[in-house]
Amino acid sequence: MNLEKRLDKLTGWLGALAPLLTASQNPGQRVNPSAGRTLDGILNGIAAWESLNPVTDPAELAALKAVQTQTDAARAASLEKQKAALAAAVAADASPHVTPLTDDTFPAVLAKGRVAVKVWQDGCAPCVEYGATFAAAAAQNPAGVTFASYLLPRGPSAFRRAYQKTPGTTVPTTILFADGAEKARAAGKMDAAALAKFLAQ
Repeated sequence: MNLEKRLDKLTGWLGALAPLLTASQNPGQRVNPSAGRTLDGILNGIAAWESLNPVTDPAELAALKAVQTQTDAARAASLEKQKAALAAAVAADASPHVTPLTDDTFPAVLAKGRVAVKVWQDGCAPCVEYGATFAAAAAQNPAGVTFASYLLPRGPSAFRRAYQKTPGTTVPTTILFADGAEKARAAGKMDAAALAKFLAQ
Protein backbone atom coordinates (compact mmCIF):
# COMPACT_ATOMS: atom_id res chain seq x y z
CA MET A 1 0.00 0.00 0.00
CA ASN A 2 1.54 3.33 -1.00
CA LEU A 3 2.00 6.24 1.38
CA GLU A 4 -0.92 8.28 0.03
CA LYS A 5 -3.44 5.46 0.45
CA ARG A 6 -2.11 4.54 3.87
CA LEU A 7 -2.37 8.12 5.11
CA ASP A 8 -5.90 8.37 3.70
CA LYS A 9 -6.79 5.30 5.75
CA LEU A 10 -5.25 6.71 8.91
CA THR A 11 -6.92 10.08 8.34
CA GLY A 12 -10.22 8.21 8.42
CA TRP A 13 -9.30 6.63 11.72
CA LEU A 14 -8.37 10.02 13.17
CA GLY A 15 -11.67 11.41 11.97
CA ALA A 16 -13.40 8.74 14.02
CA LEU A 17 -11.29 9.72 17.01
CA ALA A 18 -12.31 13.39 16.86
CA PRO A 19 -15.75 13.12 18.55
CA LEU A 20 -14.28 10.87 21.23
CA LEU A 21 -11.59 13.39 22.05
CA THR A 22 -14.26 16.09 22.20
CA ALA A 23 -16.19 13.90 24.65
CA SER A 24 -13.08 13.50 26.80
CA GLN A 25 -12.83 17.30 27.03
CA ASN A 26 -16.47 17.44 28.10
CA PRO A 27 -16.86 14.62 30.66
CA GLY A 28 -20.64 15.07 30.71
CA GLN A 29 -20.92 13.96 27.09
CA ARG A 30 -21.38 10.26 26.46
CA VAL A 31 -20.29 8.11 23.51
CA ASN A 32 -22.41 5.07 22.68
CA PRO A 33 -20.20 2.03 23.36
CA SER A 34 -22.62 -0.27 21.52
CA ALA A 35 -21.58 1.42 18.29
CA GLY A 36 -18.00 0.34 18.93
CA ARG A 37 -16.83 3.95 18.80
CA THR A 38 -14.67 4.05 21.88
CA LEU A 39 -11.23 5.58 22.10
CA ASP A 40 -9.48 2.32 22.98
CA GLY A 41 -11.54 0.43 20.42
CA ILE A 42 -10.49 2.68 17.57
CA LEU A 43 -6.84 2.76 18.65
CA ASN A 44 -6.85 -1.02 18.94
CA GLY A 45 -8.40 -1.18 15.49
CA ILE A 46 -5.57 0.93 14.12
CA ALA A 47 -3.03 -1.44 15.69
CA ALA A 48 -4.79 -4.51 14.26
CA TRP A 49 -5.00 -2.96 10.81
CA GLU A 50 -1.33 -2.00 10.92
CA SER A 51 -0.36 -5.56 11.82
CA LEU A 52 -2.00 -6.73 8.57
CA ASN A 53 -0.35 -3.98 6.54
CA PRO A 54 3.30 -3.90 7.60
CA VAL A 55 5.33 -0.83 6.71
CA THR A 56 8.73 -1.12 5.06
CA ASP A 57 9.19 2.19 3.30
CA PRO A 58 11.20 4.73 5.41
CA ALA A 59 8.95 7.62 4.38
CA GLU A 60 5.87 5.67 5.44
CA LEU A 61 7.51 4.75 8.73
CA ALA A 62 8.24 8.40 9.49
CA ALA A 63 4.68 9.47 8.62
CA LEU A 64 3.14 6.70 10.71
CA LYS A 65 5.40 7.52 13.64
CA ALA A 66 4.03 11.06 13.57
CA VAL A 67 0.47 9.72 13.57
CA GLN A 68 1.25 7.36 16.46
CA THR A 69 2.76 10.23 18.46
CA GLN A 70 -0.43 12.21 17.92
CA THR A 71 -2.70 9.35 19.01
CA ASP A 72 -0.53 8.59 22.06
CA ALA A 73 -0.74 12.23 23.11
CA ALA A 74 -4.51 12.22 22.57
CA ARG A 75 -4.92 9.09 24.70
CA ALA A 76 -2.78 10.54 27.51
CA ALA A 77 -4.74 13.81 27.46
CA SER A 78 -8.03 11.91 27.55
CA LEU A 79 -6.94 9.85 30.57
CA GLU A 80 -5.74 12.94 32.44
CA LYS A 81 -9.04 14.74 31.85
CA GLN A 82 -10.99 11.70 33.05
CA LYS A 83 -8.85 11.51 36.20
CA ALA A 84 -9.32 15.23 36.86
CA ALA A 85 -13.09 14.97 36.38
CA LEU A 86 -13.32 12.04 38.79
CA ALA A 87 -11.16 13.82 41.39
CA ALA A 88 -13.33 16.94 41.14
CA ALA A 89 -16.53 14.91 41.46
CA VAL A 90 -15.27 13.00 44.49
CA ALA A 91 -14.04 16.22 46.14
CA ALA A 92 -17.40 17.91 45.57
CA ASP A 93 -19.18 14.88 46.99
CA ALA A 94 -16.95 14.60 50.08
CA SER A 95 -19.05 16.68 52.46
CA PRO A 96 -19.41 15.85 56.16
CA HIS A 97 -23.10 16.70 55.77
CA VAL A 98 -23.73 14.18 52.96
CA THR A 99 -23.87 10.44 53.67
CA PRO A 100 -22.34 8.28 50.93
CA LEU A 101 -24.53 5.27 50.13
CA THR A 102 -23.55 1.80 48.97
CA ASP A 103 -25.66 -1.16 47.89
CA ASP A 104 -25.24 -2.51 51.42
CA THR A 105 -26.17 0.64 53.31
CA PHE A 106 -28.87 2.39 51.29
CA PRO A 107 -31.89 0.34 52.50
CA ALA A 108 -31.31 1.26 56.16
CA VAL A 109 -30.60 4.94 55.44
CA LEU A 110 -33.62 5.42 53.18
CA ALA A 111 -35.95 3.78 55.70
CA LYS A 112 -35.53 6.56 58.26
CA GLY A 113 -37.52 9.75 57.71
CA ARG A 114 -37.00 12.16 54.80
CA VAL A 115 -33.87 11.47 52.75
CA ALA A 116 -32.64 13.37 49.69
CA VAL A 117 -30.36 11.23 47.52
CA LYS A 118 -28.13 12.63 44.80
CA VAL A 119 -27.40 9.95 42.20
CA TRP A 120 -24.26 10.71 40.19
CA GLN A 121 -21.49 9.16 38.09
CA ASP A 122 -17.81 9.80 37.69
CA GLY A 123 -16.86 11.62 34.49
CA CYS A 124 -20.07 13.69 34.62
CA ALA A 125 -19.46 17.45 34.46
CA PRO A 126 -22.98 18.46 35.59
CA CYS A 127 -22.56 16.12 38.58
CA VAL A 128 -19.44 18.01 39.63
CA GLU A 129 -21.24 21.34 39.41
CA TYR A 130 -24.32 20.06 41.23
CA GLY A 131 -22.26 18.41 43.96
CA ALA A 132 -21.28 21.79 45.40
CA THR A 133 -24.91 22.99 45.41
CA PHE A 134 -26.13 19.80 47.05
CA ALA A 135 -23.39 19.93 49.71
CA ALA A 136 -24.17 23.58 50.48
CA ALA A 137 -27.85 22.74 50.98
CA ALA A 138 -26.88 19.86 53.25
CA ALA A 139 -24.69 22.18 55.34
CA GLN A 140 -27.72 24.37 56.02
CA ASN A 141 -29.35 21.26 57.46
CA PRO A 142 -33.04 21.71 56.61
CA ALA A 143 -35.13 20.29 59.44
CA GLY A 144 -35.88 16.62 59.11
CA VAL A 145 -33.92 15.99 55.88
CA THR A 146 -30.97 13.61 55.59
CA PHE A 147 -28.71 14.24 52.61
CA ALA A 148 -27.07 11.26 50.91
CA SER A 149 -25.35 10.46 47.64
CA TYR A 150 -24.99 7.34 45.54
CA LEU A 151 -22.20 6.87 43.00
CA LEU A 152 -23.96 4.98 40.21
CA PRO A 153 -21.73 2.23 38.75
CA ARG A 154 -21.57 1.51 35.03
CA GLY A 155 -22.89 -2.01 35.53
CA PRO A 156 -25.72 -3.59 37.52
CA SER A 157 -26.29 -2.63 41.14
CA ALA A 158 -28.94 -3.17 43.80
CA PHE A 159 -29.76 0.55 43.90
CA ARG A 160 -30.09 0.70 40.12
CA ARG A 161 -32.44 -2.30 40.10
CA ALA A 162 -34.58 -0.79 42.83
CA TYR A 163 -34.88 2.80 41.63
CA GLN A 164 -33.95 3.10 37.96
CA LYS A 165 -37.22 3.60 36.12
CA THR A 166 -35.90 3.59 32.55
CA PRO A 167 -32.95 1.85 30.83
CA GLY A 168 -31.11 5.16 30.43
CA THR A 169 -30.12 7.00 33.58
CA THR A 170 -29.91 10.79 33.66
CA VAL A 171 -27.23 12.03 36.02
CA PRO A 172 -27.35 13.78 38.28
CA THR A 173 -30.77 12.77 39.56
CA THR A 174 -32.14 13.76 42.96
CA ILE A 175 -34.64 11.44 44.66
CA LEU A 176 -36.62 12.38 47.76
CA PHE A 177 -37.67 9.53 50.04
CA ALA A 178 -40.04 9.47 52.99
CA ASP A 179 -39.69 6.46 55.29
CA GLY A 180 -38.28 4.32 52.48
CA ALA A 181 -40.84 5.27 49.83
CA GLU A 182 -39.94 7.46 46.87
CA LYS A 183 -41.81 10.74 47.08
CA ALA A 184 -40.35 12.75 44.20
CA ARG A 185 -37.42 12.88 41.80
CA ALA A 186 -35.79 15.50 39.61
CA ALA A 187 -33.45 14.76 36.71
CA GLY A 188 -30.52 17.06 36.01
CA LYS A 189 -28.71 19.58 38.15
CA MET A 190 -30.65 22.20 40.13
CA ASP A 191 -29.64 25.58 41.47
CA ALA A 192 -30.05 26.36 45.18
CA ALA A 193 -33.57 27.78 44.80
CA ALA A 194 -34.83 24.84 42.74
CA LEU A 195 -33.32 22.35 45.17
CA ALA A 196 -34.93 24.10 48.14
CA LYS A 197 -38.31 23.99 46.38
CA PHE A 198 -37.81 20.30 45.58
CA LEU A 199 -36.99 19.48 49.21
CA ALA A 200 -40.06 21.34 50.44
CA GLN A 201 -42.40 18.79 48.86
